Amino acid sequence: MSDASHQKWTWALKAYKDWQTERNVSISKDPDSDQLLMDTSVGKMSDEKLDNILGRFVVKEETLTGKNTQERLFMK
Repeated sequence: MSDASHQKWTWALKAYKDWQTERNVSISKDPDSDQLLMDTSVGKMSDEKLDNILGRFVVKEETLTGKNTQERLFMK
């Protein structure tokens, strides 16, 4: 893997983990929330669950930044 690819994946995983932590903290503080906390280990998730969660992450990231996440990560 090239250094540039490694840096992009490192950034993407850190951004995802930060989002996941922020989401879990927010949910745990809301007694009325019906959302479940997310597992922290990406490596232990089923493909279906990982696809679902990463889809939510991408939508949230794009909503917050107003930019296409795929373009920001892979088209630099």
